[in-house]
Amino acid sequence: MQGADRERQRMLQKEVLTSGRTATIFRRFRLKPLLISCWWRWSRPRLWEADGNPDPAVVNLYASVGDFILHFCAQNYLCAEGESYFTTDLAKGAMPTGQARKTAAKRWPKWHELLKEELELVGKQDAKVIAVGRGLETFLKNSGTPKPSGWILHWYPNARVARAIAPQLFPQEYEKFSEGVSAEGLASYVEELIRDKVFDKSRDRILRDIRKSGGTESNKMLMFTYKCQFAAILGKPIT
Repeated sequence: MQGADRERQRMLQKEVLTSGRTATIFRRFRLKPLLISCWWRWSRPRLWEADGNPDPAVVNLYASVGDFILHFCAQNYLCAEGESYFTTDLAKGAMPTGQARKTAAKRWPKWHELLKEELELVGKQDAKVIAVGRGLETFLKNSGTPKPSGWILHWYPNARVARAIAPQLFPQEYEKFSEGVSAEGLASYVEELIRDKVFDKSRDRILRDIRKSGGTESNKMLMFTYKCQFAAILGKPIT
């Protein structure tokens, strides 16, 4: 990696500010990289349908356009060919996000042991643990294990202003990147991702939302930010 690129990547990690919310991803089937999240989100007042099955609207990290942008970028810019990934949360209980922020300091240490057990099941010893949000990265560093390899920006709206930093640092690369991504391309990827019948009731809504807003300038900047941050974590140049 050239010195100028390395310095711009260092500036990106220094300048990008996160919301208090975080998420993580784990590699599936004991593969190398892992990402982790810190809490569940309520999308609806109820978590279960009358037949006892989980409400598809609350399958965590599979609900919003931002969720699927994270999946798209993890698969395309973090995973090597043939690799896959698995998403999880540090927090194992669902609650409104406003309450989650207020009680995080007490709850996170309680869930930490379960997170370590989960890592033993799904991750290799040399797996990279990537925190979505600097707050989670700090918690994991202070907890000792798992040691995070880095962090990436959270996709929630209150971190939206930080999406413009990477395009400003890498303007030529962003212009080329922006021309190559689209809402329809993202929707095609997501349509394949959610073929499982658990998404039968929410599939049309998910794809409609992605086709409507997945290709906005803000979301393109978010995708480029993820590409840059994954490249920095992997020690690769921005292309």
